Amino acid sequence: MTRRMLTKFGLTFAILATLAGCGGAFQDKNVYRIGILAQPTAGNFWGIHAIANYWDLAVQSPMRLSLFGVSDQRFQIIPQLAADFASPLIPEGDAWVSTVKLRDGVRWSDGKPLTARDVAFTLNTALRFGLAGGNWSAWADADYLSAVEAVDELTVKFIYASKPGMARHEWGTLLASIAAEHYWQPLVEAAVEGMTGLERPAAGADDKIWEAYQARQAEAAEKLYALANKNEPVSGAFVFSKEEPGSFIELAANKNYFFSGVAFTGFENGAYQEEKPKGYSFAAYGTPEGEKSYAYKSGPFVSKTVYSVYSDLNAAVLALQSGEIDILLNPQGLPSGLAESVESDSNLEVVKNESVAFRFLAFNTRRDPMKDAAFRQAVATLLDREFLTDSILQGAAYPLHSFVPEANTAWHKPDLPRWGYLPDGTPMSREERVTKAVELLVAAGYSWSDDTIPVWDANNGVAAATGTLLLPDGEEVPALELLSLSYGYDPLRATFAIWTAQWLNEVGIPVRVKQLGFNALIARTIQEQDFDMFILGNQAGLFPSYLSDFWRSSEAVKGGRNAGGYSNRAFDQLSDQLLTCATYEECKPVADQIQVLIANAVPWIPLFDTGIYEVYNKRLAFPYTQTFGGLQYLYGLPSVVAIQ
Repeated sequence: MTRRMLTKFGLTFAILATLAGCGGAFQDKNVYRIGILAQPTAGNFWGIHAIANYWDLAVQSPMRLSLFGVSDQRFQIIPQLAADFASPLIPEGDAWVSTVKLRDGVRWSDGKPLTARDVAFTLNTALRFGLAGGNWSAWADADYLSAVEAVDELTVKFIYASKPGMARHEWGTLLASIAAEHYWQPLVEAAVEGMTGLERPAAGADDKIWEAYQARQAEAAEKLYALANKNEPVSGAFVFSKEEPGSFIELAANKNYFFSGVAFTGFENGAYQEEKPKGYSFAAYGTPEGEKSYAYKSGPFVSKTVYSVYSDLNAAVLALQSGEIDILLNPQGLPSGLAESVESDSNLEVVKNESVAFRFLAFNTRRDPMKDAAFRQAVATLLDREFLTDSILQGAAYPLHSFVPEANTAWHKPDLPRWGYLPDGTPMSREERVTKAVELLVAAGYSWSDDTIPVWDANNGVAAATGTLLLPDGEEVPALELLSLSYGYDPLRATFAIWTAQWLNEVGIPVRVKQLGFNALIARTIQEQDFDMFILGNQAGLFPSYLSDFWRSSEAVKGGRNAGGYSNRAFDQLSDQLLTCATYEECKPVADQIQVLIANAVPWIPLFDTGIYEVYNKRLAFPYTQTFGGLQYLYGLPSVVAIQ
């Protein structure tokens, strides 16, 4: 299966690998070999969806199924574990409810049937433990979802305390991945044995009661994340087989995979169809007839998928060229220069697609001076995206000015406010940027320790600042860190970090770049939230509910998606509207307002994107290669790729 396994972020992964060091001589047609650039954290089902670490999800996705996913190419919501679409939301007392019928005959990898009890257990556990951050923020948002019931073996009832919109129902809870109750329930209960007070307080309870409840939830969640998951039953095309940390992870084909042998077809008229020989047929979005946009069968067609861990991008590309791996996973794809360097290799195929990702600079708005919008606006003014993408990176990337990709035409808002640009949209010169940034800082009460202000030095082509920036209260701006990935991992983001620090130092803002490995950077920023500024990347979902999550006050918790702690009542109000609007016509104006607010407030700065280049061994056969986001963002790809 492919996009059917889409999660909240739109994070889809999968392709294959082999043991590092096996060399080009190892060409087992039963092994699909993927290269990855970081060791997954080995977190369990609950933890990986709380952090949504790219590399965890990359390896976990082929093992998981969700209630619903989205179809290939057109990205329409379609049933996955569900047998059909959810019933309309209807009021029931003070609540809103919807029911979903599950497919009959789906089994876990250990042979036990997957039932409505598994769905209820998964989401009720998330609610009980107050799981937040990552995918749980959309799948089990307690501000909306209050309980899930197993009406019978195959009927699930979703109960919402208040009416959810598209973002929290169709594109939220109904996309949830499901865990096996018979495996997890005893472990969960043992983990919290003796703990009390995990029942949600009544509405209107005292603030202290709520604070104590949330503290207990956080303690219980840590116990949940620490549970081992040895031999966990799964529902996807593959099951965990073995691992050598730092070297490889092996998945084995799941003999009980429900969708094995299913034929998927998309039609030019928008219709979607799936058929299983001597099984079932399902169609949606019109009559399945006429020209086809894609057609393929699901496997898996290999016995194993092996993910090999490489220390950096160059080592992984060498492994690709030598035949050790079939394809390389990298959320940004390959830099264009590297992709072009392997085009002449007769064993490799290069494909380019539009990307669903964006790279950004984020501020810790809990600290001075990052808490001040004027300071953030000044940084955004000094940062010259065009110079870096065109002159330094030689067109390997293109500048971004929005967190909704232009390719997502339904939701992208053009003509947003831009810092560092003239009214006609022309990028400012270096001198104009310095002048404007200083103007913003002075107007906000900042000064410099030598009682002068930075001025442009035309002879040397730099800003001339002899003093350090002073906060409005007269204190010196402390030495700041800009956290970034290394050149070996991502030369593009590393380049942006180095130049950004240089431009800030030129005007007296003391910044140094600290390069970290991917997992270390995630720990410092998302988990510990111990940072001043950082540069990372993220995925832009098809439905822009992420516009709510990235800067929502309730997400400003450790592990939450608002790592920078941005808090704005006007934003939260718009965020609430984006989570409750029920139609495109209702949601589009709200999404536009959020894009404008964020462009002005600048809690994050959108930096750049690249068309995603991917290179794979020609022994692989894909159902198709042109798709928004690239091959690696197709969920479940190991289950449909064939080896020639």
